[in-house]
Amino acid sequence: MGITEQRIGEWGQFANAGGIRRLKLLAETDVLAILDPIQFPNALPFPTLAGDHLIVPAGATVYEFCFANGTCGLSVGHTETENGDAFELVIGFEVPKQRADVLAWIVRNLGRRWVALLQDYNGTNYLAGDVETPLELTTTKGTGNRPADRNVIRFQLRGRQSHPVWLLDSFENADLFPNADWGPEFDLSFTS
Repeated sequence: MGITEQRIGEWGQFANAGGIRRLKLLAETDVLAILDPIQFPNALPFPTLAGDHLIVPAGATVYEFCFANGTCGLSVGHTETENGDAFELVIGFEVPKQRADVLAWIVRNLGRRWVALLQDYNGTNYLAGDVETPLELTTTKGTGNRPADRNVIRFQLRGRQSHPVWLLDSFENADLFPNADWGPEFDLSFTS
């Protein structure tokens, strides 16, 4: 009788930067299917989702936010329920100032639910939310009371899903959506 040892990670040799660098949002109505790696295994290490397993129609819009370090984060909690695993997702971020373009985007997208693609400062890519359990977006706005206060719009995306957050093998539109022609019709890319 023997034992098997499985070594997990060699963390001491890697840099580890916190925070989310980039966030892409797809309206749940623009996601036709997500072929998850449990039901549709691929050659990538689990739990990585191949880019062509995120299916969107022609004409879909991706909204991208780019962040300064310390202004966006992802947290994932896990609980076991009587219905199985539950993963609680929270993505929180800030946008500086009360900008007319951002305020207009919020008003146009009230009530929408989202699938989020995230890239952290280590270069790891994630997919949060899905067609069955998209993320809900809430915002709060505040100018602060003193000149030293932060004048920001705070966003929070929340959701609960039955599977872990998937990893993505790429974050670039050409890899994620290989059969689509992409143009920057509307872009919220800016550094906060």
